[in-house]
Amino acid sequence: TEQSFAAFWSADSKSIGFFSHQAMKRIDVESGAVQTLADAPTPRGGSWNQDGTILFAPAGNGPLYRIPATGGKPEQVTQQRPQDASHRFPQFLPDEHHFLFWVHRPPDVRGVYVGSLDSKEFHRICVADGPAVFVPPNHILLVHERVLYAQRFDPAKMELAGEPFPVTSGLSGGWA
Repeated sequence: TEQSFAAFWSADSKSIGFFSHQAMKRIDVESGAVQTLADAPTPRGGSWNQDGTILFAPAGNGPLYRIPATGGKPEQVTQQRPQDASHRFPQFLPDEHHFLFWVHRPPDVRGVYVGSLDSKEFHRICVADGPAVFVPPNHILLVHERVLYAQRFDPAKMELAGEPFPVTSGLSGGWA
């Protein structure tokens, strides 16, 4: 696992997905066995649901893909629009079919979006300078203008509720 980064847990916590040497890999926590799952030349995050699906960004300038946790051929999940630079840092939501992800550049479309494994459609839920993190049972954390905010998120409606409130400020950037 040398030179590995951007690790993410399997839903059952028995394996860890990670990126190393331009590939997405998984390691079994108990045995230490490593398996290469897919090419990922410039990866930007992954997430693993309870159904054994891994959602990942294999390149810094493309859409999101999914692949069975056992390996196979990656399948495109999101469709980039002409104005999207890339789709990055996916995170499954509690229903295991919807997910958050971040669209990087340009400023008029940059933000956190909600997508679904069942459709290439997605919508922006907020402007953000980096990826958001879902915090059960009903909040997301996001960064905007070097401030970390928390905001209520309704996972049933897939939308934000109420006003964001600052958690801390003075954060550095570097989400590329």
